[in-house]
Amino acid sequence: IDCEHGATINPDVMLMSRNFCAKKVNNAKRYNEVVQPDEIEVIGEIAHIEVIAVGHSIRDLNRLQKKYGAGRWRKLKGMASIRLPDNTIYFAEIHWYEAHGIGKRDIKIKHILGK
Repeated sequence: IDCEHGATINPDVMLMSRNFCAKKVNNAKRYNEVVQPDEIEVIGEIAHIEVIAVGHSIRDLNRLQKKYGAGRWRKLKGMASIRLPDNTIYFAEIHWYEAHGIGKRDIKIKHILGK
């Protein structure tokens, strides 16, 4: 399948995410368990930021408040270049939580979009 960005992607590993063609990591759940959020380095700016949930719409709100403190918590997603612990750099969709005065917390890789 030809992606709108010019790449050719095998149909069994393709995901669509808001007009972005994405390659799926073989086992995304295992991948998220191996790479801890504090080991992911975001390189440059995060693009296409969207709010997923705010306040009581966040499932992990109680955990966030106990671990980091009270605040106006938001769950967000965006696209960014990331560096993994083995120094490989990927363009990926990431999700994270943030609150005013507390900052970004618990960055997670959701989809690897390319190198």
